[in-house]
Amino acid sequence: MAHDGESDQQPAEPERGKAQPDGEPPDSGAASAQFDMQFVPSLPEGRAVFPAEREGKFVWLVAEGAMTRQCFQEMKGYLDHIVGSGMWQQKWDGDPPADGTT
Repeated sequence: MAHDGESDQQPAEPERGKAQPDGEPPDSGAASAQFDMQFVPSLPEGRAVFPAEREGKFVWLVAEGAMTRQCFQEMKGYLDHIVGSGMWQQKWDGDPPADGTT
C-alpha cells in the first residue's frame, strides 16, 4: 500500500544484455557472487572442508583444526578480492557449463 505519495510499483527488472540507464554494464543474468568461510566444530566423514549454500551465499565450512587461522584469513582475503573484483560470477540456476564441468 502506498503512503504519502509513495508508489506501490516495484522498479522494473533490467533486461539481460541491455545497457542500464545509470551507466552500469549490461546485465549478464549472473547473480552477484557472495561467499563466506566459517569454522565449524566438525564435518561429516572426517572432511576438512565442505561447500554449502546458506541464504543465497556460497559458504566454505572448515573443520576446526583442519586449517590454521592464518591460512583461513589469507584464503578469505584472496576470495574477497576475486569475488569483489567481479572475477567470480555466481549462477545458481541454469544450464551447466558447456564443457560439462560443475
